[in-house]
Amino acid sequence: MLTSLDIHYLTKELQQIKTARISKIYSFADGTGIVFQLHIKNKPKLFLTISPPDFLFLTDEKPATDEELTPFAKILRKHITNATITDIEQINFERILKLTIKKSTAFHLIIELFS
Repeated sequence: MLTSLDIHYLTKELQQIKTARISKIYSFADGTGIVFQLHIKNKPKLFLTISPPDFLFLTDEKPATDEELTPFAKILRKHITNATITDIEQINFERILKLTIKKSTAFHLIIELFS
């Protein structure tokens, strides 16, 4: 499980994906998480894997995902595919991350990394 301090440093590391475009959204078959395929201009694609409360990480290799999307992933795909990540912040030094995502309007994806 990630601590508040882990989340603090993770947030700093994730600043590199500000301005990234979310090109595809995948989900795990068991419904435990989602994967955003990210594109940053003039850089190789990255994958942001989010599986609360256990982990959140950034990698250049696509994790194994399921062909069938979970209902939550379908909603995300509908609303934020081709949107841009504009901000990533930790909320009040808690184990909570907020991603600000902008398409025609701004969306906030709140990620709680505790059980």
